Amino acid sequence: MPSLTRALVPWFVAASVVAPLAAGQAPAQAPAAAARSAAIAPRIDRLVDRVWIVDASTGTPPKGALYVFLSDNTLAVSSAARTPWVGTWAEDVNGLVVTERNVTSKVEVLELTAETLRLRIMPPKGAANEVTLVAAVKPPPPPPQPVMPTTAAAPAAPVPMGIPYQCGADRIRVAMDEGKVYVVWNDGTSTVLRETGGADASPTRRIYSDGQVRLIEDTSESFTRIMFARAGFRPRPCTSAR
Repeated sequence: MPSLTRALVPWFVAASVVAPLAAGQAPAQAPAAAARSAAIAPRIDRLVDRVWIVDASTGTPPKGALYVFLSDNTLAVSSAARTPWVGTWAEDVNGLVVTERNVTSKVEVLELTAETLRLRIMPPKGAANEVTLVAAVKPPPPPPQPVMPTTAAAPAAPVPMGIPYQCGADRIRVAMDEGKVYVVWNDGTSTVLRETGGADASPTRRIYSDGQVRLIEDTSESFTRIMFARAGFRPRPCTSAR
């Protein structure tokens, strides 16, 4: 960075000493410049009070030139080939208005990030010039986001073993619970049937279904009778398969 430091020394001298004496910059304009600075849009905050280095240009300025858009609307420029100078800049509806060496140009901001600035400079005479600048000081990376510990999902409640029944061709295990019934099939998978009620239901005749199978618990006699049916079939009695 020594070469960059040497290049910045004349610029700082120019910005702090020569700026107040620059041509066309009367002291009476300072309050107006401050007012314009206060109205700068938030996106311009990335632009001001930072050193930008010309990385590529289709014309002038040369590569390596330094540009600083100060918040008081002073433009400070320095390059190895020319004496540092100051001008002015202001925000415009379509971008910026830059005055360098008594020449005012419209400037379109093509890209403005924390690290890159691309401009299309359109002087009053001659062809437009596209300039790419990079930040001399890169912004620090954002702090790493804390990794929140993940909470393991609670294990599923085990399915009760139930009582084995033979219901026609189906061999199942049935476990009664409050408002539902667990049906464990012969292959080990299970189905939960919710109590549905209905015209055929009563306190001693409770009906459970999931829309595909239906199970009826009948306690109207001295023992519990289980009936089972698949969709579209009439319930049939099940026998204990212990």
